[in-house]
Amino acid sequence: MKTIHELGAKLGWKIRRWNYKFELFTMNLGYTEELGFRFCTFQYEFRDYSLVSFFISLPNRTTRQRIVVEEWDVLWLRNRLWKRYDRLTDSLMWGQREPSRTEAIELWILERLFV
Repeated sequence: MKTIHELGAKLGWKIRRWNYKFELFTMNLGYTEELGFRFCTFQYEFRDYSLVSFFISLPNRTTRQRIVVEEWDVLWLRNRLWKRYDRLTDSLMWGQREPSRTEAIELWILERLFV
């Protein structure tokens, strides 16, 4: 018969690579240099997916001269859009052909969101 410690060690070894997290609501107001909130956030493989998320950094007169949007997410779309932006910029940099008109429009929109 196995003891509870052996079962706990075996379970801990099986789930050591799991990285799941859920937060219903998070708000930062003055705790750090960021101000913002997250609602219904899932963390999977070190990436945050939020129903609604918005964080800004205020100017500090040394490294930031204006308000900067640090993080945003709506309907869990930010990571999907980032992956699309990454693929488009890679194909533009390493590809042999010019981007199509729809790809150029997508890239223009995504650059406004991420840059």
